[in-house]
Order: sequence, then C-alpha cells, then structure tokens
Amino acid sequence: MKIAKLQAKILFSALNEWNNAGLLDDNTTILLKHDIEILNFGWKKLARYSFGVSLICIVNAILSDRYLRELLEYIFNAPHLLKFITLSTLSGIIYFVDFKRQQQKPEKIFSNGAVLF
Repeated sequence: MKIAKLQAKILFSALNEWNNAGLLDDNTTILLKHDIEILNFGWKKLARYSFGVSLICIVNAILSDRYLRELLEYIFNAPHLLKFITLSTLSGIIYFVDFKRQQQKPEKIFSNGAVLF
C-alpha cells in the first residue's frame, strides 16, 4: 500500500498499539508493516510547474512595461521580410544555445527545457 509519510506514521502507531494490546500477533504486524510503502514528494513535478509559473510571470512583467510594449508594437508594425529574418535568426540562435547547453550540462533537465519554452 502506497501512502503519505504522515499516514504511514499513523498506521505504524496503530499497528504497534494493536500488537501491544494482543489484537495482532508479531508475524502479522511485521507483514503489515512491510506492506506499507511511503510515497515521496514529487519534486520534479513541482520544479516543472515552478518554471512554468516563473516564465509566465516574466512575460507578464515584460508586457506590463510601457517602453517594452511600445517596442513590441514597433516590431509588429515592421515589414514582413524584416520580421521573418529577425525572428528566424533569433530562433536559430536560441536553438543553437539550447543544443550546446544540453551537450555541456545534460543533468540540468528543467533549465535546459526552459530555454526553449
């Protein structure tokens, strides 16, 4: 049975009480204790959500700044060819940086993924 750490403490305490009261024999108590498995906290999942929330906050901060909004408006009013060349170059640079970073630091899974996000 997979349960949280606090629930496991309660169950272990109850099993010990029942064993001391004579309601369970030693073998049954040991078998039941071995059947209990403590779940670990999902730190990777929390890290993934934290990166997503932080990136959303960054985008929100950028868009709320007046100067940057005007800059974005200027960029979006630029000719199509200029936007194509600029964004293609920028995306190529970002992919290149991410590719190099993944080769140099493969253990940093979440921050490598955040570069492309």
